[in-house]
Amino acid sequence: MALTIFTMIGTALVGIFISGVRFYSQEQSQLDNQQNLTTLSAFIENDLRQSTAMSLSGGCLNLTTVNGTVVYCHNTVAKTLTRNNQVIASGIASITFTINLNRLTLSLLTIADQRGITNSLTQDYILREGNY
Repeated sequence: MALTIFTMIGTALVGIFISGVRFYSQEQSQLDNQQNLTTLSAFIENDLRQSTAMSLSGGCLNLTTVNGTVVYCHNTVAKTLTRNNQVIASGIASITFTINLNRLTLSLLTIADQRGITNSLTQDYILREGNY
């Protein structure tokens, strides 16, 4: 009788533990997607503050800064975004750069996390007058 009760309690505890681990993993996946968006936005904003010109070439964003040229490109196979050939964000399903005079519009979508949730970001950046 005691063995049966102990087995039932043990089974319940293992089930609770497995559910907790699964929930943690799913939340970590969503957090990773959100962190990638935050990091990416910070990099681009910092480079744009130093930019004197911007252009698009082959889907890549080219920024001319006081320190040289900065190039952002999306690798559609690896689902990454690179800055001067260094990966700065992973899990990026799509990204679009649009330039209109001194305004850059960034639209991106992350890959789905473990629960199937995607994150999107649409951000407008405006270069200072005379920096375009």
